[in-house]
Amino acid sequence: ECGGSNPTVEITIGEVTTTTVEATFTPSTDCASYWYMIGIESEMQMWQQMMGMSLEQLVQMWGIQTSGTENYTWTGQLPGTEYTIYVVPADADGNIFDIVTETVTTQTQGGFAA
Repeated sequence: ECGGSNPTVEITIGEVTTTTVEATFTPSTDCASYWYMIGIESEMQMWQQMMGMSLEQLVQMWGIQTSGTENYTWTGQLPGTEYTIYVVPADADGNIFDIVTETVTTQTQGGFAA
């Protein structure tokens, strides 16, 4: 951690429906790139155990890699389900920093949050 840099990414939740989740990712100035994905926490824990990988490694393997501010909408989600958005930030040297998470629950079929 030369210079005390601490790359991170701010997650802002946008519109959430029964089957979609919108989020905006805003990286700090120290963040050169990052990976992001959405998942159900219990399923992510299962995959960690099955594959013998850390959560950060799974997000890097399955997530979308980008840099800069990005807006993304996931579709095909399950109604009334709690999801976690995972972000793994990296600095210019490729060092990985603390994972950033945000939980969001899709609306139920009746249109109310679970």
